[in-house]
Amino acid sequence: ISKDGADDVEFLMSANAITPLAPIQKSASGGELSRIMLSLKAVFSNLNNHQTMILDEIDTGISGKTSQAVSNLISELSRKTQILAITHQPIIASKAKNIYWVQKTQTETNTKVNVEKHPIEKSEKILAQMASGIISQASLDFASGLINRE
Repeated sequence: ISKDGADDVEFLMSANAITPLAPIQKSASGGELSRIMLSLKAVFSNLNNHQTMILDEIDTGISGKTSQAVSNLISELSRKTQILAITHQPIIASKAKNIYWVQKTQTETNTKVNVEKHPIEKSEKILAQMASGIISQASLDFASGLINRE
């Protein structure tokens, strides 16, 4: 305790039952940090009347079932809060009402950024490119499945 109070806080975590608690900054992976941050944002969204929540690559270091769980949580949060999510994962992007596709091009003399708005139901090609880097029948089928799932 100092003249300024007692305000040093340290969060401890253990990702595995057999691992002792350790400071988050020393023990959490990038994916774990992303999930912790999303969890905190979800909890605080219930306490505060947020009109907009910005999630900047909250899905870093996750994939598969975890991406699906994060996607579902973001979708649930969006029922009461506007969500602006920056993501490279089509599973996350597929829950959006609109996708803003951002492309940056560079030359020797300048950099240009182009932003295009696409409603989700017309975003198969964008999700396909996010999924595989190219647009193929397989990536289009995957994107279509993401858009048309419940």
